[in-house]
Amino acid sequence: MKNNNWVRGAMLLAVGLVLQALRLVIPMPPMWTVFVVGTLVNMVLVLAARTVGLWPSVMIAVLLPVMAYFQGQLPLPFLIPVVAVGNLVMVYLCARFWGKGIIIAAPLFKTFILYCSSLFVLWLVAVPEKLALFILFIMGWPQMITGILGLVLAYKLHKRIFPDTAE
Repeated sequence: MKNNNWVRGAMLLAVGLVLQALRLVIPMPPMWTVFVVGTLVNMVLVLAARTVGLWPSVMIAVLLPVMAYFQGQLPLPFLIPVVAVGNLVMVYLCARFWGKGIIIAAPLFKTFILYCSSLFVLWLVAVPEKLALFILFIMGWPQMITGILGLVLAYKLHKRIFPDTAE
């Protein structure tokens, strides 16, 4: 069963990478990209937390921002650990509190971590003001929206794939 989780985790990572790459092949305005791709990536993170266990989910949570940087979606390499930690918070809270009525805490905490960590990184690294403001905006309320939408999509998809186990 454990190997099965790693295989499913690898498949979810591949799905996440493909969904993340949509921004490279489908021309969308930047804000649409944030909301569409962000929602789909959060959906993958939640599905991983629900179906493959902790370590494969950690792998997905860490590798997706690395690839986002190489795709040119993260403007600074210092943001890779910021996004990875935000993803890890989302994965952990979804795995831990699913079905306990407080799952909405996952996107809220993820947004808080991303925004505060981005503030810290931007305080450490000198970047142009326009770029800093854009990064802070993207790491703010859009993350909460995409996290909530990702939760909803993952819940609906999980319910369709595993109708006996969905809560």
